[in-house]
Amino acid sequence: MSSADKVADYLREHHAGQAGLALWVRSVLLDAEPDFEQRIYRGWEAVGFHHPDAGYLCGIFPRPEGLQLLFEHGAALPDPEGMLRGDGRQVRMLP
Repeated sequence: MSSADKVADYLREHHAGQAGLALWVRSVLLDAEPDFEQRIYRGWEAVGFHHPDAGYLCGIFPRPEGLQLLFEHGAALPDPEGMLRGDGRQVRMLP
């Protein structure tokens, strides 16, 4: 079974309520950056996306109340509409 299949199965089995949205966000990320490697983080209940050169860049965090898309270096992203949340030095997320 491929890594992509394992991720899809994980999302469907462990996050059924958010699986549809999580799979859609995942497809958008992979369309934007085909070189992403996906990793399941069971302890964080998330799927992380790693770039071969840049390392960990973002993660999908399904939660019962919705889905969060976390950007590891989100504080460096332009956010003119103020959509990103977080006040730390590095991480930002779309709630």
